[in-house]
Amino acid sequence: MFFGILLLIIINPVYTQTTISNNPFPIDDLNHLNGEVVDFGNNEMYAIWSRHEETNLIRYYMSKSFDGGTQWSSESVIFDTTTLSGGEDPYSGAQLLKGDNNRLLLFIKSGSNKQTYYKYSDDGGITWTPNILLRVHSSPFQAASYRIFSVVHLGSGKLILTSSNGFSTSGTKRSTDNGTTWQDWITLGTSAFLNPSLLSIGNGSFYMTGQQPGTISGKKIYFVKYISTNTWQDTVIVYEDTSVVLSLPAYTKVKKMTFISISQKLQKFLVSITIQIFIM
Repeated sequence: MFFGILLLIIINPVYTQTTISNNPFPIDDLNHLNGEVVDFGNNEMYAIWSRHEETNLIRYYMSKSFDGGTQWSSESVIFDTTTLSGGEDPYSGAQLLKGDNNRLLLFIKSGSNKQTYYKYSDDGGITWTPNILLRVHSSPFQAASYRIFSVVHLGSGKLILTSSNGFSTSGTKRSTDNGTTWQDWITLGTSAFLNPSLLSIGNGSFYMTGQQPGTISGKKIYFVKYISTNTWQDTVIVYEDTSVVLSLPAYTKVKKMTFISISQKLQKFLVSITIQIFIM
């Protein structure tokens, strides 16, 4: 049971990194809006990034590593906007997760109407399904304004993603067949969250964190626990600061401790806030 929360605030300017490596990302003069490295454990890592080939022509590339990032495979194209007549969403990068049977699922917001597309691969990213339109919100008129902020695998082929319009409303979509089909969009059962992030904790349960809704200058970060019996519990404010803007909380789990990282805008500096939660 979630027993208590200890805030261990570590404030580090983003320029205090000791080692920066470009590998496997390319060194070129092209515009790269989105990119990330996804670690699935056991030294298995995937690097994804976008590259502007020319005006309104963006491709996403991927490289794989099976030795913890020491060596990477040659890059391959996994998403191409030439068939979508439009570029990528600058505020929403790719989401990659692994479902049952090592299925890789990729979500990207792109196209002339900034719709969300997904595809999946059952052979480690060698081949992929065609791009599939995923209507994040139930209304086609609102879907373009909603972005996916988290996608997790709950086990047994059950997946859940969270989406938000960035100001007032958040919701979820679920899949029970390993991402082949998706249920209708459902507004979150609690109104306390914006840009919600998830962390699976087993047996169909998960933690969720989100920022204060209804404002572009949120001052609060919330935490809630969801139990697989369809109940929400332990909703608390884990961090509050009236002098800055708090946004985009995200989870990282290290052994028996869970960390929530928050983007904090303080004057012209981006500050990293880490909230340490002890899970009892």
